[in-house]
Amino acid sequence: MGPMQKVLVTAGAAGIGREIVRAFAAAGARVCAIDIDAIALMALREELPGVATDVCDLGELPSIESVVPRFSANRMLRDYVESAASA
Repeated sequence: MGPMQKVLVTAGAAGIGREIVRAFAAAGARVCAIDIDAIALMALREELPGVATDVCDLGELPSIESVVPRFSANRMLRDYVESAASA
C-alpha cells in the first residue's frame, strides 16, 4: 500500500473498524472513518488527527447520500472497507 491509498471505513470509530482505521493510517493511507457514534468519532479524531471523520447512519439512505459524495467529490475515496453490521 502506498501513501496515495485513500480509504473509507464504515463503523470506523470503535472496535474492529477503529483498528482498521489505525492500520491504514499507520501504513500512510488517507483515511475517512464514518460511524453513527459522534462521541467515538471525536475520540478518534483526537487520537488520529489526520483521519477525516463524519457521522453517518448506514441504515438511513439520506445520511449515506449526504456523506459519501463529499469524500468521493474531493477524490478522497479510492477503497472501501465495510465494517458496519446491521440488525
